[in-house]
Amino acid sequence: MDGTRREALAWATGGTIALAAAAPARAAVRARPRLGMNLYLFTDAVTPDFYPLLRTLKRLGFDGVEIPITRGHAERFGELRRVLDDEGLACTTLSSLKPEANPVSPDPAVRAAAVDALRWAIDTGHQLGSQTLSGPLYAASDAFTGKAPTTDELARSADVLAQACAYAKPAGQTLCLEFLNRFEAYLVNTVAQTLALIERTGADNLAIAYDTHHAHIEEGSATGSVRAAGAKLHHTHISESHRGTLGTGQVNWPAIFGGLDAIGYAGWLMVEGFSTDVEPLAKSAHVWRDVFPSKEEVARDGLAFLRKWTAAR
Repeated sequence: MDGTRREALAWATGGTIALAAAAPARAAVRARPRLGMNLYLFTDAVTPDFYPLLRTLKRLGFDGVEIPITRGHAERFGELRRVLDDEGLACTTLSSLKPEANPVSPDPAVRAAAVDALRWAIDTGHQLGSQTLSGPLYAASDAFTGKAPTTDELARSADVLAQACAYAKPAGQTLCLEFLNRFEAYLVNTVAQTLALIERTGADNLAIAYDTHHAHIEEGSATGSVRAAGAKLHHTHISESHRGTLGTGQVNWPAIFGGLDAIGYAGWLMVEGFSTDVEPLAKSAHVWRDVFPSKEEVARDGLAFLRKWTAAR
């Protein structure tokens, strides 16, 4: 068993967290965003080894989790849905595309593979009970041309996304485009670019996934960019400038939460952090060092951080 699984299991079965004290009672009815944990901190494939972790996250007080989905683990998703239901955890899903299924490719066969990959992700999300599929769904990960995006590339991406959204609509799913920073993607890096791509598709179930880490790098104003996203901001990853424990980096949190309050945001707030031992994600996100003492701190303190901000609403 690798270090990631050992840590998750040690934490979930006792670890160093005083669970009873960590989860204060919550009101049965509340007008606030739901608070979740992105499981990319622990794994890119939720196997049965991580089921105890799900129970721990629920006991800490999280409303749900964000599930990375990959085709190599499709057979486990029915069982995972039952575990989530037993624990009373909601979920969202996230995915990414490989170069052989790149929506911006000039090759029709590659674009067809992208549509197929997105349809599979939509079906899988539906099986898990997710109504939100997020990620950089507009282009393949780690695929750069060395140039700025072209009009043709944007048009091809929009066409693939439109087909995926049409497929997702009967299932009641919203696809959320996560714009990444310039070092991880080139097609869209800002709210304005993402809005323009969404408009190209004409799909009403296509929205923005706002990641505070990427926005911290690319946007001139945190409040302004959130306000600009407006009603199209459907999903939010709450991630520090260094990908570690919330509140210990340089993200302008008052501006972020001020913007979210201004638009009346009531979607998910997902705690997100990355570690060096989850590959190939660490390579893709350029995570070369851990900037936190433990993963449990990222989750526990991240939840407390979000509770502080949402309680002030």
